[in-house]
Amino acid sequence: VLTCLVFYRNHRNRVYKRKIQDVLQEFDLSSSRTKWQLCQILCVPAVLCIAELFKMPRAMWAGIAAMSAILPFMEDMQYRVKKRIVGNIAGVLCFTALYFLLPSSIYAYIGILGGIGVGFSAKYGWQAVFNTFGALAIAAESYGLKGAVSLRVIQNIFGVVFALVFCAVFYWGMSKKMAGEN
Repeated sequence: VLTCLVFYRNHRNRVYKRKIQDVLQEFDLSSSRTKWQLCQILCVPAVLCIAELFKMPRAMWAGIAAMSAILPFMEDMQYRVKKRIVGNIAGVLCFTALYFLLPSSIYAYIGILGGIGVGFSAKYGWQAVFNTFGALAIAAESYGLKGAVSLRVIQNIFGVVFALVFCAVFYWGMSKKMAGEN
């Protein structure tokens, strides 16, 4: 409710030039943007559903990883998947080093450090490294260091690889559908 009130207060006087009809008219299955949006809409819930069906703890990590990897062009997506996996593993290694070097009383601050690192990172790979800190800082309390690290790596690899395969099949199917209509 508070978020809605703030949003309303900040946007109530804003004039929107586009109406719902304009958005619906922009929906075009031949556009990369629409295909990307549909891929996001279908893939992220699918990866979350599969992770939940297999009772994978922290299923949202797979969904977030998939969501962050889905891009309109497969070449860009392959680059992003690689950077996400490598960055995640590097983040796990850095977090583990900090976990053993720092006193346990300041473990929670590793997550804050990660948030600051994400904010200052210009490259996606570094964002993936620092993003791992916050997630592990929280999960290490519930699952222990070894469990949290294992979950983080498995969920991220599952999420981005699933998204890559899903979108490759989806984009291929959409291109075949478009070619058949022409």
